[in-house]
Amino acid sequence: KFEPAVKIIDENGTGEISERTKEFVGQLEADLKDFDLKVMRATLPIGKMREVDINLEGFAPYFKVNIDRGTGVSAEDIARMVKYLNEHGLVENTSYIDVRVEGKAFYK
Repeated sequence: KFEPAVKIIDENGTGEISERTKEFVGQLEADLKDFDLKVMRATLPIGKMREVDINLEGFAPYFKVNIDRGTGVSAEDIARMVKYLNEHGLVENTSYIDVRVEGKAFYK
């Protein structure tokens, strides 16, 4: 069982975070460490189900992830997008990256 190291922020204000969500965040943290990436914050956005927004240390845009996807593939997609956006100088003009769909990533 994985416990998250970061506090999970519930924007809905219920304060009820499921064990499944906590374990997902904890496991995603562990998987991202394999890519030398550190989670700084996890947020449950208002009105969204099965979505967690992840902020990384030293990287301004946040990532939209789906808790129904595996953490390993989500971590790999996040790492690839960090590399891509850094290599192409797109980080400053990006507010978020959506990696909720397998094999695809969208950024805005």
